[in-house]
Amino acid sequence: MIIGSSGAGKSTLSIWLSKQLNLPLYHLDKYYWKAGWEMTPKPEWKEKVKELTLKPEWIIDGNFGSTMHIRMHACDAIVFLNYNRIICTYRILKRVLTSYGTVRTDMAEGCPEKWDWEFIKYVWNFPKERTPYTLVLLDKFRNKKNIIEIKSRKDLKAFKNYILQLSE
Repeated sequence: MIIGSSGAGKSTLSIWLSKQLNLPLYHLDKYYWKAGWEMTPKPEWKEKVKELTLKPEWIIDGNFGSTMHIRMHACDAIVFLNYNRIICTYRILKRVLTSYGTVRTDMAEGCPEKWDWEFIKYVWNFPKERTPYTLVLLDKFRNKKNIIEIKSRKDLKAFKNYILQLSE
């Protein structure tokens, strides 16, 4: 599973990993959001995530804290993209500017890219408000799962080189 702030590169990395490892890929945003940016009700959402994790093989990207523990129990490895807020916020702003009004391939139909000040604040505050919860969960699985924390381009390059060696 791949987790981290919006703008950290979860979708980009998951697409690359899916191709390298020939594993099915599930972007949680495609399953959570309904047309018009409508949220899936919590009970339905949890069932959908459980259904995805019951598949024999997968890569799932997305945070969604309410179901993170479900995915952590089911996965073999956790990749935590833990980039700083400036990088993630910059990437979100760039994404809005370059994709405004279009639906990204990792997003649900009917959810075009838009300017959303609350979302930008969420990304900016992610390290303070969300990362501590993620780190607590990761600590619970540290001896049970392969956990990879990526904080820089150098870390990402090393991880990709490792994956390339595995897939040779």
